[in-house]
Amino acid sequence: MRRFLLPGVCLVLMIVTRTLDGHISYKGYKVVRVSVTKDADRQLVYEWSDSERIRILNEVFGGFLDTLISPKQYDSVLALLNEHSMQFKILNDDIGADLETEQSNDLRTAKNSFDFKSYHSVK
Repeated sequence: MRRFLLPGVCLVLMIVTRTLDGHISYKGYKVVRVSVTKDADRQLVYEWSDSERIRILNEVFGGFLDTLISPKQYDSVLALLNEHSMQFKILNDDIGADLETEQSNDLRTAKNSFDFKSYHSVK
């Protein structure tokens, strides 16, 4: 059985589609928790991950897999989940928007952060 020890959000930051300017864009990506109560269901989701339909972020105790799904794959993955009668819940409708907000907050904080040299200027 595969297990991922990193929290989902950290793994999202490590995963990959870079734009030409070097920034990572997850605009429209959804984080979906899939209930995998049967081993066959778990195996099927891992197969989708191997075929790059989804990315598995975390395996949650109790028979759940947290997944990252691109906007291009969302409709087909949703159809597969329904076809196999797997229950799921959208945890985040647009992880890209949350990451952009967090990044802009970090930049604002960096501009206003404490600077020892400017506070204790040498005269």
